[in-house]
Amino acid sequence: MPGNVKQYNRICLAYGYTDLRFGTGGLARVVQGHFSLDPFQKGCLFLFCGRRTDRIKGLLWEGDGFVLVYKRLEAGRFQWPRTASEAREATPEQFTWLMQGPAVILTEPVKKFWAGISCVCYNCGMEKIIYTEGELNNAGRDEVAGTILSLQENIAQMTQNQELILEQIAGCRAHARRKHADALKAIKDEKERKGTLAYDALKQIGAIYKLDNDLPGLTPAQRQHRRQQELKPLVDAYFVWVKKHQGEVLPKSPTGKAFAYSVNQERYLRIFLEDGEVPPDNNAAESTLRGFCIGRHSWKLIDTIRGARSSAIIYSITETAKANDLKVYEYVEHLLAEIPKHEDDTDRDFLEDLLPWSPNLPEQCRKSNKYEVK
Repeated sequence: MPGNVKQYNRICLAYGYTDLRFGTGGLARVVQGHFSLDPFQKGCLFLFCGRRTDRIKGLLWEGDGFVLVYKRLEAGRFQWPRTASEAREATPEQFTWLMQGPAVILTEPVKKFWAGISCVCYNCGMEKIIYTEGELNNAGRDEVAGTILSLQENIAQMTQNQELILEQIAGCRAHARRKHADALKAIKDEKERKGTLAYDALKQIGAIYKLDNDLPGLTPAQRQHRRQQELKPLVDAYFVWVKKHQGEVLPKSPTGKAFAYSVNQERYLRIFLEDGEVPPDNNAAESTLRGFCIGRHSWKLIDTIRGARSSAIIYSITETAKANDLKVYEYVEHLLAEIPKHEDDTDRDFLEDLLPWSPNLPEQCRKSNKYEVK
């Protein structure tokens, strides 16, 4: 790999992973198609790294043809940035550091500007800016290393209350049930299944589900109160029973693994008792995502981050509309008709009436209730 920085007018690093099996044509298409940059910039060196960080490739246009360079380290590895799938421009100092091994922090994307480093605490929502764009660009090598250390210290400081953060994660009781069901399926003779520990576990989990399914139409506060009164004793009894019998089975057996899962996830499997808005499992989310996963082959042409984000926004809107019993086509048509009317508005309160759960949506957007008595 030519190490003389002065011979290059510009140096761009392709963040993330690139298939190094590509030759000059393939890498040029990556530069042009994925990063929307011109690979025919004379004196511009594009650098790529694959899954293995001990080797990199470079592509350089010299006016009459491409030069393909390749470097593989005998020992050690490159600290290649993996945080984003985009091209970022490197300064001569950063290029030198990369060739020598230490990690490089680039803050000037070629296509998309990103200033500074920030860390967000998911518990309180607090955001800590470590460096602004100007400070980081002018920082020396030692200051960049200090920036990484400061970021780590701030993360540690903001996650001191880790217990509270973890308590906000709810476990899926269907996963716990599934492990017991798999243990029961391992018993070929159906007559022998009754009376087994897996059979008894499924009966207890089924009783919890039955009671929770009998609480429709309640407010979150009412559901939480009923769960505390009626479900909590069953949940407590289940975990007492699991811990009592856990030592009776082999840890690597299907029943042993099912018991271990319930014990390890106990704190998360209890979260639904504390919040009436939390379901006992994530079956609804998995059912919603199933159609998306089945149809993923239909949108393989989405090969940019911006396109993926746009698709994610559209799918979030349509799936939320489905969850609120709306006709997706009519609802999206209503949005496309109403939002342009407020393009010049500085007040965004009108969006409240367009949300999928708004009572002010027109009736043609709602699905008819087939059980409604007319």
